[in-house]
Amino acid sequence: MPCPHKVTLTNKYYVFNQRVNIYIEGMSDERRRAVLTRTNEQLIRLKNIDFKNLKVVSSKEKADLVIIILGKKANQNQADETYRRPRLGDDERYQLSINQSMISIQANNDFGAMHALTTLVQLVSDADNNAHKLNAKSRLRDLHLPQLQIVDQPRFPWRGLLIDSVRHFIPISDIKRQLSGMAAAKLNVFHWHLTDDQGWRIESKRYPKLHQMASDNLYYTHKEIKDVVAYASLLGIRVVPELDVPGHASAIAVAYPELMAERKHYTMQRQWGVFEPLLDVSNAKVYSFIDDLVAELTLLFPDSYLHIGGDEVNPKQWLNNDNIKQLMDHEKLTNSEYLHHYFNLKVQKILAKYQRKMMGWDEIYHPDLPKDIVIQSWRGLESINRFASNSYQGILSTGFYIDQPQYSDYHYRNDPVTNIDVYTTVPKNTHTSNVVFNKIDHHRTWQLTIPRLKGSDVSGSFILAVKTKDTKAQNLSGYLKLNNNSFQKVSILSPISNLDGPQAYNKTLVFTVDSWMGPLRFELDLTSTPAEIALIKPAITPKNRVFIGNAFYPLIAKESNEDVLPNLEFVPRLSHEKSKNILGAEATLWTEMVTHHNIDLRIWPRLFVIAERLWSTPQLTNVDNMYQRLFFMNSYSESIIGLKHNQQMLKGFSNFLGSATSEQNIAALVRLAEAVEPAHYYTRHHIKYQQNKYQQLAPLDSFVDFLAVESFALIEFNNMIMAYQKGNKSALSDIKRQLKAWQKNAQQLNNVVLKRSRFSELKVLINSIKESNQVATNIVELCMSEAPFPKNTINHLSQQLKQLQEQQNEIVLAAIPLFLKLLASCHNTNKQLVTH
Repeated sequence: MPCPHKVTLTNKYYVFNQRVNIYIEGMSDERRRAVLTRTNEQLIRLKNIDFKNLKVVSSKEKADLVIIILGKKANQNQADETYRRPRLGDDERYQLSINQSMISIQANNDFGAMHALTTLVQLVSDADNNAHKLNAKSRLRDLHLPQLQIVDQPRFPWRGLLIDSVRHFIPISDIKRQLSGMAAAKLNVFHWHLTDDQGWRIESKRYPKLHQMASDNLYYTHKEIKDVVAYASLLGIRVVPELDVPGHASAIAVAYPELMAERKHYTMQRQWGVFEPLLDVSNAKVYSFIDDLVAELTLLFPDSYLHIGGDEVNPKQWLNNDNIKQLMDHEKLTNSEYLHHYFNLKVQKILAKYQRKMMGWDEIYHPDLPKDIVIQSWRGLESINRFASNSYQGILSTGFYIDQPQYSDYHYRNDPVTNIDVYTTVPKNTHTSNVVFNKIDHHRTWQLTIPRLKGSDVSGSFILAVKTKDTKAQNLSGYLKLNNNSFQKVSILSPISNLDGPQAYNKTLVFTVDSWMGPLRFELDLTSTPAEIALIKPAITPKNRVFIGNAFYPLIAKESNEDVLPNLEFVPRLSHEKSKNILGAEATLWTEMVTHHNIDLRIWPRLFVIAERLWSTPQLTNVDNMYQRLFFMNSYSESIIGLKHNQQMLKGFSNFLGSATSEQNIAALVRLAEAVEPAHYYTRHHIKYQQNKYQQLAPLDSFVDFLAVESFALIEFNNMIMAYQKGNKSALSDIKRQLKAWQKNAQQLNNVVLKRSRFSELKVLINSIKESNQVATNIVELCMSEAPFPKNTINHLSQQLKQLQEQQNEIVLAAIPLFLKLLASCHNTNKQLVTH
């Protein structure tokens, strides 16, 4: 991971020994030393082979591993061995060949060669892992690698990770560890979010009060920043700093209130959210301030891009400032958006003065800015497509917010350029961006509301259309619009029987769609009276709900009686030429709920999935295969690369147990974590807000803070269910065995938590798990009976599970959807057995 673009595999093998002679030609001395050190460190960590070292030799003939950099100096025949920092657009292609006698790598520069070595280390580690399974008793002297040829290159030139060091300060050692992980995932941009409302994390020689008054003494010195930039550069990673202006400026306000649109005394902002302080865009000193800071940053960060933030500007302070109102009148700026553009144009000229290109969030977009700016989109595909269609360069972050717990397959479906769910809404014979329903399409429409625990509700419009012929339904399609976004075509899973009423007329429509919040699963009641087409009559007594990932949210659905439907606007497809303006994407890690104690756990191994989406061919979409490889990456990235996601989980559980810690109790928490997950989307954030714990000083030391984002055990559990669906009856015994283990574990933990009042929330969780496990066990036993389910049994069992599911807690009983799936599978299988 990422999967190479082209692999030619044979059934022959190459013998990889514990001592490897290596010859490198064309690589700079500085990077050669770094590459050798890093590769040696990784190979020495192999489990099964007693690897000694890479020994540099003077000729190809003496080498087992040959690396040739093909780039040439101008008008010369020799390779260019001067050290070069990574830049946007670097040639990262490589070829890796393994034949009977040697391993060879060819690339046009250092960066391609490093990617080839990354691939090679994964291949060696996989061979080591397989050898370990066969021979766990002793260490070997050699491994067998497949003979193959790989021709590879990245799909996008910009493949990044943003780390927010403001909300919670992240020490240098933890930053460097993430950089090592990024290199292992072939990512090439580290976006460092260094200034925001809750802190200023850069030492400033010119404006020292910034780090003295607004950092809690938690900031990076110039020396430390240069060290990180140099470390990243050796790994082939660019570092792009973010200086957030004109909003997100509470920290600036603490240090230099005279630069703000509202001059007053400010104190450090400890709460999370968006706040009012804004720089005074009418004050010349503000632009001198920015000029001085940019001059300082250019000495620390050599990359040609500098991120200015520019998002979430609350114009309140601007509109209450007389000088700013005079400026608006003088410059004929009719609203705060034009004022913001006025500011950005002045900042862009400052950046150009220091040979820097502007980068910022969606809100900086304006046709007066030069085309070489890069717009980072947190608003989604519609936003980034608009920029790209107007010839601006963009990168996508929507759908890659890894501070939110979200499933890896959701990130895997998220593509910066192509989103099938958006574009297939337009019929093949339609060449516009509109869909018009004709007379043979019947429809029903609903206005939807998803109440959130914090902030405004999410509103939507849903249209269900039935194409009929001779009064019989031929095709069912649904279209959903959320907030101000365009319509999307949903995936309809099935209208399923709602068994607590007359089955002939009560239906629940289940449909899914991906959104900026995550994957959405709607369950919409279609209860209707008898008709030739039951879907056309209005619904009564609806029972509706929606899941954002694994998190339950109530759904308010109000049906409207619209005889004529308006045209449905969809996101227009980018032309092939305009799609080149999308440079790639960045995953973002905002740290309201992240500290250095769980940062690896929140990033890895999930980031490998996003890295693959940005590197590999878009046709690579097999989710089962992706998860199989992700299981390997989970252990590989920790044992070989040195990441600490699993270590952080164990240490976090140990600290949570406190005086009750023991190997047995830690193991019990690990087993408990197999059946639960942190609530997806921003559910945890919103619950913290309601509890008045959504702030910088609130501790993040509970069980949920060290839960993995998704349970690999539940993925395996789902595989058992799928095996049963395919006819493997023995899978039921495996399922029952797993349920029994979870149930026994819950009982053991209950004995621990009953003795300590501080574990009260865990006690409630354990009791819920015991209850759901018992229901699931009953389902398996009914399934094993191979007899039809008794009347109302399905309804009774499903209602028990759904009641447990409909809780908005920080921890979710993530096994319940699988138990419901098992229930439906068993019911259908047993019915078929009896029929036959």
